Amino acid sequence: MYSVYQLAPEEQQRLLKEFPPRYSKVYADHVTVQFGGANVALPKPADQMEIIGRADDNHGLEALVVRINGNLKREDGKIYHITWSLNPDIAPSPEIDSQSPRYKPVHSNALVCNLIDTEGNRLPGPDIGWSFFKYDRPIPFRAEPKVKYTSAELAKKRQYTL
Repeated sequence: MYSVYQLAPEEQQRLLKEFPPRYSKVYADHVTVQFGGANVALPKPADQMEIIGRADDNHGLEALVVRINGNLKREDGKIYHITWSLNPDIAPSPEIDSQSPRYKPVHSNALVCNLIDTEGNRLPGPDIGWSFFKYDRPIPFRAEPKVKYTSAELAKKRQYTL
């Protein structure tokens, strides 16, 4: 299981108009708060949610970088973000995942954590073609706390309920 801030369909549509996805598979539906484990708690409602920038590996993966209640950093040390879009038909670069035959939403963690720091600044490093555009003005959005199941957990639940 994992806990998230889930975008309502109307909020998702508003943001998709404001930030047109670059790649063919659009996710654009939640901000992960905590991942893994059977004891994942529902996140507390957030007072303030803002999109502060857009990260892109310019190969097949993009994410919107998010600040929750003034923080970019999740409790697990990763950066809050929304996996925005990806190209599921191509393999990610080795900097994201050298083993995967194609992009998956989880790869956005590697993108944002290797691209920006917890203050929202571009990390120094080799120029591998990744980009981060920090917005002059944060864009507020709304999302609701929710606990979700991974696809493997859902498949297992279905197997036992048939």
